[in-house]
Amino acid sequence: MQIADLQELMAQHPEVDVLKQALSKKWKQHFLLSGLYASGRAMILSAIHTKLIDKHLQAMIVILDNVDDAQYMYADLKTLTGSQHVYYYPTSHRRRQQIDEAMMVQRTEVLTSLIASSTNECPIIITTPEAIGEAVPQPKSLENQTISLAKNDTISISELTKKLLDLDFKRVDFVYEPGQFAQRGGIVDVYSFSHDIPYRIDLFGEEIDSIREFEIETQLSQNKVDTISIVASGVDEQAMTNLRAYLPQHQSLCPSRICMKNNT
Repeated sequence: MQIADLQELMAQHPEVDVLKQALSKKWKQHFLLSGLYASGRAMILSAIHTKLIDKHLQAMIVILDNVDDAQYMYADLKTLTGSQHVYYYPTSHRRRQQIDEAMMVQRTEVLTSLIASSTNECPIIITTPEAIGEAVPQPKSLENQTISLAKNDTISISELTKKLLDLDFKRVDFVYEPGQFAQRGGIVDVYSFSHDIPYRIDLFGEEIDSIREFEIETQLSQNKVDTISIVASGVDEQAMTNLRAYLPQHQSLCPSRICMKNNT
């Protein structure tokens, strides 16, 4: 039996269907699930997500007690779903006014996914109470620091490089860290603060012919993508809010709460 077969069986379980119906309601409810072993929690969450993705669910936010539990859950859900829309939302790890850059990229990636999320791309966000408690830029502030591009969009090299420079991206020969871009002929490489690997934008004249991710070490292109959000690092300290601001006004941070007892 393959993992996909096990997932299908879980999704067809009558109690999962009952839970789906209850979670589809708009009032706040609390549920306790027990008898779950090993990766059972991730399996049930994956099944619930599959059932609810067509119910105008903007995001599923999974809050774990600590970083270790959150990272294990993230790894399990990533393996189970094979989805690019499973995210880990860490703390920014501020220490002596220094911010962990990798953590910042992960946090910004989650915020941009919430802004752009749709019923077909409902993100699953794995996090901890500490991470949720940290302030984030207001959505409008983040949008002002973002360049959104898509395949077949029309934009000139000079216009794109000007936008990047205006957002304080640094021009380099080869990008290797967030906040940098490089331009060679009709190709622009850019490392956004909202994605863990850089993008390669290939323009034919003034039309975006393709967008790909690429590896820093080899500089070789990889996966094609249709749309991207290039986010700068600048944060207006006077325009901060919390994660709730990124959810619809009718949806609170935790409209329904599921407590899971993980038997070991």
